[in-house]
Parts: sequence; structure tokens; C-alpha cells
Amino acid sequence: MSAYLAHLNRADEKVMTKIQAAYLQTTWNELGSPLCEHRTLDLERSEDGYVTGNYRCLACGYAVAR
Repeated sequence: MSAYLAHLNRADEKVMTKIQAAYLQTTWNELGSPLCEHRTLDLERSEDGYVTGNYRCLACGYAVAR
């Protein structure tokens, strides 16, 4: 998981796709859903590049704001 998160946190990575968010949510739930402060957010895009208007937490994948 840490290699995947490191990939998401690269300086040139500016968006999170719905698939990436789903992966993070699944992984977070497998860890027992620990408390997350949602400190780092990223704009969500669909797989075809459409901006959804949602922001996702890079740690847990939760949709934080719209």
C-alpha cells in the first residue's frame, strides 16, 4: 500500500480517479478504518478524465467535499 500512496503523492500527480479512490477505501477498511483527518485532498476525475467535482482524501479515499 505505501508504494501506491507514494505514487499518488508524486508532485506531477494532480488528480485521483474513481478507481484509485475505491482502492484506497478498500485498503483503509482492511486496516480497520482508523481515524483519518483528511489532511491531503485531491480532485477526483473519472477514468476518461472528466472532473467529477468531488475531492478525495489521499490517505483513505473518502469523498470529503464537493
